[in-house]
Amino acid sequence: MKTEIIERCRGKIQKKLALRGLPEITINIRHFDGPDRHGHYRLPEHEDHVHEPAEFLRDSRWFDKVIQQFKVAYYDLPHNTRKDIPYEVYLIEPLIRLGNAVIAGGLNWVIMGTLKNGEKYAAIKDVEVRPMLRGCSLMTLMTHAEMELAKERGCDFIHTWHSRENTTFLAVVAPELVAGFMFYRGDARDGEEYENAGCVHLRYYFDQEKDRNIGVLFKDGKEFKSPVGNPEIIHHLMKFEKYPGREIKRIEECKHKR
Repeated sequence: MKTEIIERCRGKIQKKLALRGLPEITINIRHFDGPDRHGHYRLPEHEDHVHEPAEFLRDSRWFDKVIQQFKVAYYDLPHNTRKDIPYEVYLIEPLIRLGNAVIAGGLNWVIMGTLKNGEKYAAIKDVEVRPMLRGCSLMTLMTHAEMELAKERGCDFIHTWHSRENTTFLAVVAPELVAGFMFYRGDARDGEEYENAGCVHLRYYFDQEKDRNIGVLFKDGKEFKSPVGNPEIIHHLMKFEKYPGREIKRIEECKHKR
């Protein structure tokens, strides 16, 4: 599947940038060094020369504060993570060769930890596509790369969250919904921010028996089930041009069966 997605990305990039030939695309995964004796992690430099790595999309110091940033973005996961098992931190980059230059087409920042109940998670801290390459399926490519990495590392689930104020909300969540992620709503007492505070969460369980029947209610009264109704949810989100995430009113677990 990933090979097919890469070929799709190559064709779209060629068309968007009016290139003479198809660009080369490879997935690069950088494993953060750490933790050191102070509990800090460091993003290693590329072994091969990359003209514009992910650091060009963000201030490099941003990546050096990985755990601090994770704890700002999430509450429940780090709060319930076992302290005796170190985090694993990765940065996924689709590297694209354009002529003699190699650039990172985006970034996907993954933090793995083990909960007190024994479940291992992969939390997505940040995901971004280089502006000039948006609409070229790179978000889909990075979603599948993160799924492969999380499965390889023995994770039980992947957890993501997105701001409802994000103008690219649909472009970010659609690849996850197509891949089978479900909308997620935890306990209101877990300290996490949910749709009432402007955040929408999704989860993907590798053991699909753990999938729950989640109801997604929109402000216009339309209601769908996730993950079984993900295609209908994507279609409905497409009707809202600027801030589709704002149209989600409530996410809750359904009491009735699918």
